[in-house]
Amino acid sequence: SGAGRTASGLSMLMENAAKGIKHAILGLDAATSEMITRTYRHLMMFDPDTAIKGDMNLIAAGAIGAMIREQQVTARKEFMADTLNPLDAEIIGPEGRAYMLRERAKGLFDNVSKIVPDPEKMKAMMAQREAMAMQQQQQAAAGGSAGATPATTPTSPQ
Repeated sequence: SGAGRTASGLSMLMENAAKGIKHAILGLDAATSEMITRTYRHLMMFDPDTAIKGDMNLIAAGAIGAMIREQQVTARKEFMADTLNPLDAEIIGPEGRAYMLRERAKGLFDNVSKIVPDPEKMKAMMAQREAMAMQQQQQAAAGGSAGATPATTPTSPQ
């Protein structure tokens, strides 16, 4: 069908297909939560050990959290793709792009700083890049204003 031909259309189709699975996972969270809550209440009422007594309210959010993280990853991926053009790159700047890359890489790699430089290192890199660009401009201006360089003729030994 036409919806499966684009990335966003395919994403919508997959999201629709996954609704049944998500519903089952949410049901599992509810069942697990109920069972743990009953066990907790039983222990609080009948266990003689006073060291375990306390006040707690259980909220099962494992499956919901996983679904939210999955949606965030997809949204970040789409945002990065959407901002991959010269105008947005100028607005975001290298520091903003590096931040987005760091956030995306957090779930994929143990040590993100080995892949994406931290903000301080990014600032140092940008300052170095600007200094090199200024130096090249100065060299180009000095070469252009001096005119043509004089031609040298080889001298022959006599």
